[in-house]
Amino acid sequence: MSEQERPPVALIPIVFSHFPLPYKDPGTKFVRSYPGEGEMTLASPNGVPFGKSGRSLVSLITTQAVIQDSRVVNLGHVTSAFQSMGTAVTGGREGSVRRISDQFNRFFSTMVSLSMRVERNGFSGFRGKNMILAEEMEVYWSAKDKDIMTPGLFQNTVTLSQPYFDYIKANSTPVDLMTYHTFQSPRDQDWYAWLSRRVFGIAKAGHEKTVAWEDLYLHFGLAAKAHRARVRKAFAG
Repeated sequence: MSEQERPPVALIPIVFSHFPLPYKDPGTKFVRSYPGEGEMTLASPNGVPFGKSGRSLVSLITTQAVIQDSRVVNLGHVTSAFQSMGTAVTGGREGSVRRISDQFNRFFSTMVSLSMRVERNGFSGFRGKNMILAEEMEVYWSAKDKDIMTPGLFQNTVTLSQPYFDYIKANSTPVDLMTYHTFQSPRDQDWYAWLSRRVFGIAKAGHEKTVAWEDLYLHFGLAAKAHRARVRKAFAG
């Protein structure tokens, strides 16, 4: 397959496919997730990223950081970037500009704390890691034009922390960009990202590319089991 024929790829940090972001605004300044034996805590004075918009923003910043190979991520014309992912940028009280700018503020102020129980050679313990996502941010939009400003007038940039930048460079899952952003439900996006990660890992290990339903249930709980027909339909193609 030539580069021209290769489908566009988005990158999803493994931490957010293993510990999904909230589906709805939790209305709190911190959130904890407990899949398996691990735990993730997100904390932010502005609230944490959530929903489809939050996932699209994380994917956009991650993908561009890795492509540009820089923790200072030049977002360029943010409107075009979001439109390429199927997110229309509109103004007004109910427009997506308000929603997207809110997600930028949430992302910028979020800290991630990870911990996992470890059992090894008769010993028990914990492994942990703390990361702030970003150190600086400059993103501008026009209230008059209801559009994100072009970089010729203002520089739209997000400066990631060095630990988070190092993490996403080494720990991100490639997914088909259009498929990922076609899903309207953030739950479907999480299933797709998690399954992509599992299949990628299985294929890399040289095994058959199958994932047991029980593995999906173990990670996502009763929600995945209750929507088994929906999952099968969504990923049949």
